[in-house]
Amino acid sequence: MYSTHPDVASPFAADDHALRVAALTEEVARRLGLDADTCALFGRAAALHDVGKAHVRASILDKPGPLTAGERAEVERHTLLGASLLRRGADAVHQTARVIALTHHERWDGSGYPFGLRAQEIPLAGRIVAVADVYDCLRAERAYKAALSERDACALIRAGSGSQFDPVCVNALLAVVGASPYSPRCITSSTSTWPRSGRTPPSRAAGAGSAGLRVCHSVASW
Repeated sequence: MYSTHPDVASPFAADDHALRVAALTEEVARRLGLDADTCALFGRAAALHDVGKAHVRASILDKPGPLTAGERAEVERHTLLGASLLRRGADAVHQTARVIALTHHERWDGSGYPFGLRAQEIPLAGRIVAVADVYDCLRAERAYKAALSERDACALIRAGSGSQFDPVCVNALLAVVGASPYSPRCITSSTSTWPRSGRTPPSRAAGAGSAGLRVCHSVASW
């Protein structure tokens, strides 16, 4: 599934980011009160959230300085590439992973990519992985940034609540990492029904096969 070209980065090559995001996604889903099977499904699928980066050059992913506009565009294509790679899997894990790959860089305020979805137009699995992914990126050392402490990472996640992230998912994640109390709220899962908003659905976009928080390269874009 992954290219072995020396200038192509496997999403699992540098560290265990994908597995940590998977574990955190499952815990956040549990905090949200989802049933055990759904929590496990979201966790397994989340491990593939960055599979599209297998086709992004390592020289870009590991670049220590700011990205050019062209390089940023290449990185952002990993959402569409990942969805395209996963489109042939008919089982629940692959289908959920496809939704996650495509939507985990959408933002609560509608300024994300690739579709500019907002609020609950974003499938729940994508909203959970969005906050889990950024939290883990903030906590980890990368070529372009130092690792942040739990306190500083949580402060940045909290600052993104209601703009970058679903506030309910933020509360759940902070509860999981011990940074705040958690109060259950009613949430709407849209993982099985794409919003009727006139925007291109995942199946159409991925089938084409084409193409806030700011820390150096913008962790939110990774």
